[in-house]
Amino acid sequence: MITILSGLSNSGKDYLSRQLVNNGFEFVKLHTTRPPRYNETDGVEYNFTTQRQFFDAIDKDEFIFYQHYNVLVDGKNDVWFYGLKKDSIQKNKDYVLILDLRTLKEFEANCGDVKYKSFYLNISDNIRYDRAKKRGDFNQDEWDRREMSDKLVRDVCMCDCDFVVYDNELKTILELMKKWD
Repeated sequence: MITILSGLSNSGKDYLSRQLVNNGFEFVKLHTTRPPRYNETDGVEYNFTTQRQFFDAIDKDEFIFYQHYNVLVDGKNDVWFYGLKKDSIQKNKDYVLILDLRTLKEFEANCGDVKYKSFYLNISDNIRYDRAKKRGDFNQDEWDRREMSDKLVRDVCMCDCDFVVYDNELKTILELMKKWD
């Protein structure tokens, strides 16, 4: 079973995924062309790759899904790609996967018989903003861009998740997962 965590930027997806890994889940690592953050290691949080390698994998039909994001880095526009390779998932294992709401839709359309439950972390804007500012790489322009993009799909897609979790309900998620077979 895959537990999918979704939510706006800084809603706690990474934190919650670490808690689940500590409780026996395996983290599904997406492939991405974006550069690693200062605290990330290739093959741990993500599989970092070049655009050429990413496009080669697309041509070989190796992805369950892939998505691109237009981003602003140091005042310059860039495009980052993320994707889940088909060979990343084995049946009869418990996984945790972080997806944004748009990519969750694509996953659902292409996952075949893979079992999953999806959670939307509906964390207040003030809490998310405070978390973002505490990161070492905070950029107000990038925050504003993400907020505008995220909120366009939030209200439409949030209701498609199996569960919606509000501020400080970590225990609720962990208790629900213990009941799954």
